[in-house]
Amino acid sequence: MVLASFLVNIPIRPLLFIPRNDAAPHEGSIIAISITAHMQDYLSSRDSGKVVEADKKWKDVETIWTFTLQNGCWKVSNIEEGSCSLEYAKLVKELPAIQETLITG
Repeated sequence: MVLASFLVNIPIRPLLFIPRNDAAPHEGSIIAISITAHMQDYLSSRDSGKVVEADKKWKDVETIWTFTLQNGCWKVSNIEEGSCSLEYAKLVKELPAIQETLITG
């Protein structure tokens, strides 16, 4: 079996930034972004080339990718369906101003 995914025209839109200062400045901070791709995604037989799962139709797919800063590196912590983007927009109103999260001293 051959898994094929073809992506074109991939807009990326920031949704949320949660600043944290766990063990070091910015450590534990979270970024959520929306990625929308115009894509084909299907599984085909290696021998015959016939599609055995999904189809070759192009479709727009939105996903929400969340990254967390761990040991100075941004790491993927979650991937969700795009229908969750409104929930992230609501969270923005509940966050403290970024000035309140700065380390002073």
